[in-house]
Amino acid sequence: MSKINNKTKGIICILLSAFSFSGMSTFINLSGDVPTVQKVFFRNLVALFIATITLLKKQAKIFA
Repeated sequence: MSKINNKTKGIICILLSAFSFSGMSTFINLSGDVPTVQKVFFRNLVALFIATITLLKKQAKIFA
C-alpha cells in the first residue's frame, strides 16, 4: 500500500472539516428551542473530546 502524500491528506482534511461543520449546523437546527448557551456548551464539549483524543493519540504535550 502506498503512502498518501500531503496534498491528498490536505484535501481529505478540508472535506472532513466541511462535512463536520455541515453536520454540526444540521444538528443545531434539529435541536429545536434550546437556549443558545446550552447549544454552545455542548458544541464545545464535543470539540474538547475530539481535541483531547487527538492530542493523546499524538502524545503531544498538553501543558508546556
